[in-house]
Amino acid sequence: MLVSSPFSRRLVANTGDVSQKVLRLIGPCIRRNFASDSSPPSGTISRGKYRFLDLLPREQEKWMTLRDLTSHNSKIAVVVIRANRNKKQQKASSTQPAIALPALSKWFTSSSGWIDFSATLEPHSECMVPYELLVPATVVEELPQDSPLATFLQWLAKQEQPLYQQLKDSLEYNINLGRLVPKADTETSKTRFIRFEAPLGLLLAALKFNKHQPSTTGRLNNLYVAQARIEFLPHELQSDLPVPEVITSNGDGDLYASSVWFGLQPTYTPLHRDPNDNIFVQLCGTKVFRIMAPLAGGRMFNKVCTDLGRETGNSRLRGIEMMEEPERTAFFEAVWGKQAPVTSIHEVVLHPGDAMYLRTGFWHSVRAVGKEGNLNASVNWWFRWRNINHSKVEEDGKNFKSQRHK
Repeated sequence: MLVSSPFSRRLVANTGDVSQKVLRLIGPCIRRNFASDSSPPSGTISRGKYRFLDLLPREQEKWMTLRDLTSHNSKIAVVVIRANRNKKQQKASSTQPAIALPALSKWFTSSSGWIDFSATLEPHSECMVPYELLVPATVVEELPQDSPLATFLQWLAKQEQPLYQQLKDSLEYNINLGRLVPKADTETSKTRFIRFEAPLGLLLAALKFNKHQPSTTGRLNNLYVAQARIEFLPHELQSDLPVPEVITSNGDGDLYASSVWFGLQPTYTPLHRDPNDNIFVQLCGTKVFRIMAPLAGGRMFNKVCTDLGRETGNSRLRGIEMMEEPERTAFFEAVWGKQAPVTSIHEVVLHPGDAMYLRTGFWHSVRAVGKEGNLNASVNWWFRWRNINHSKVEEDGKNFKSQRHK
């Protein structure tokens, strides 16, 4: 199955008959893309001049030739390889991931639809990681007492473990500190985005708190361990996230950075683009990507900034300015709202064990979806293969820059 959301079904019907018609129409193009193999991929969608490929588990050999595939065809923007799921059992243990990562089987447990960290993570509760959180634009003392954040702080204060009191003090300090940081829209914005360093135990505690809440409205959400560098994790955890063989097999893959992402659903990252190719693996929960080509995404980014009267900023970084209001909501409406440009956006839904290659320069916005306050986790590697021609994509990026400055 190529796509699974209502949005995506507006782009292409999700039935076998229609899929065959689509493949017949673009078959010649696909065969040129896969010259070494006469069989076309399980699903291919075209957006303008670019191709978005969705491979089934049995097509693992095509995924392992990803370097050659993308180097010989600069039109391929995205390649997804699906995990092999046992449809009858519907259990995590019956899933064969697209990329073999020990973390997939060791780090998480699931019971009655609730995902939790396993005992593997508990010994590393004091490991410092970067957090993001959307909080009310006020100090701790003025938080509504029935709000999930205030209730969570009260819950931490009642726990006997010394670490929990430290977590409470750290969270309160960063909430109050965030209120003191000057912001142009301080008087009008009801929320504030904060970044801070805290122990991994804060997320483990929040997940435990959420699990025992009687309703979803009482759960803490949006707490996000975002872009935590793998090399800064304890060695035992690093070894559970080896660099994918598809990057290293040819001996010419240059790794620039790698990160893990743990969040309490829902989480959201606004529209941006990466300066390097990306291999992304979903560890638990579900994430949805909306992806746009360099020119189309650039125009949207530029329009949102112009409408807000803002400078365009650095679109190649997941910067704090895009996470604040009013940018946060404006980009959300542009990409995820009812008026989002259907024909310019390609949507990819990733489930546990699925992997995706995203070419550098392609714009994307990401959401974690599912039960409110439940755990969502991913890992990614930013890299480049040597001697790969990115000139066409980079040319489109330059065209966007030149249009932006007109």
